[in-house]
Amino acid sequence: MKKCQGCGRFSTSDARICYHCGGGFSQYSGAERRRTERVRANLPLRFRAPLADYYYVSPELTLTKDISAGGVLFSTQRNLPVGTEMEVRLRLPTATEDMRLRARAVRVEEVAPREWYEIGISFLGLKPRDELELTRYVEYKKENLASTSTI
Repeated sequence: MKKCQGCGRFSTSDARICYHCGGGFSQYSGAERRRTERVRANLPLRFRAPLADYYYVSPELTLTKDISAGGVLFSTQRNLPVGTEMEVRLRLPTATEDMRLRARAVRVEEVAPREWYEIGISFLGLKPRDELELTRYVEYKKENLASTSTI
């Protein structure tokens, strides 16, 4: 992870220049804030975020980039402010039905100026069953990755 020396935003991309302010990046050496391990996963995700305090737009379909028991990272053309709460529908390959979750945007990174954004969300008020399903899926992905990398 890198931190922009100009505006202080964080980035995980390979960019050398911050799209937000044009500043340069330095390696971030601060503490990892995630409480759960994440794995790469391209899963269909539907999210519905408010356009205003009272109006929700139609659900948007996208793909996750990574997932953990605590949240996901996905790309969208919508610039959602940090703190935006949303409804999320996610189906894990190991589950039999969609999970309907509440989430909050905790990280927003512009990856293509005014076109694409990476949104990191944290799940809110997870039901124990959903947390267990997410944890099982992450463990399954880790085991699957470990078994294919030793071939």
